[in-house]
Amino acid sequence: MSNIKSFIATHKIEEVLHFSTNHGLVGMASLNAIISRDQIKDMDPNSPLYALNAKNAKFRSDPEWIEYVNLSISRINSSFFRFSRTWKRAPYDYWIILSFKPEILEHQNVVFSTTNNIYHRSCIRKQGIDGLKNCFADSVISKNNTRITRTKDLPLNWTTCPEAEVLYYKTLSLDYLNCIYVEDNDTYDQVVTTLFALTDKTDFNVIINQDKFKGL
Repeated sequence: MSNIKSFIATHKIEEVLHFSTNHGLVGMASLNAIISRDQIKDMDPNSPLYALNAKNAKFRSDPEWIEYVNLSISRINSSFFRFSRTWKRAPYDYWIILSFKPEILEHQNVVFSTTNNIYHRSCIRKQGIDGLKNCFADSVISKNNTRITRTKDLPLNWTTCPEAEVLYYKTLSLDYLNCIYVEDNDTYDQVVTTLFALTDKTDFNVIINQDKFKGL
């Protein structure tokens, strides 16, 4: 058993999460993968997927890391999710959370960031087991040099800082998908219909769980 696999087991890590929109869902289902933003520029500008990806993520304030897909362990970055909700969207747009198997943490070129990757003066980035352990340290430095201390009641599978990130290089296949979380019945129906239309598959596990969207 690898060091990372052992850490996953002892800390009861069951999922790695990525939130997105209906636009992102169409792109991901069409490609059977999440792709990093730098790959979008290589797409045909006339392709529907090019337009969908542009709508899905308005900008990134960490441009030197656009070769990576941003994820989090066990819970989403709820503060960034709340901010993302303020972006102007069409009335019919909705949000989803993709849950991936924790084994992706063992993959090559994965980088662990102790806090939000845009906090360049605070975050510590590292690959391998040491990088993963850093995210669960007794204390970490976050935004504005604020120290976050790990409390006794913090779930074992939660990172010390709620903004800690997993940076996955280039392309993350949906073959590692556990499930997709949605907020309500209407979104459930739309997601199931979209997935079937694009993949002809009916075995996607779509779960209604509002708590996941609160970072719980």
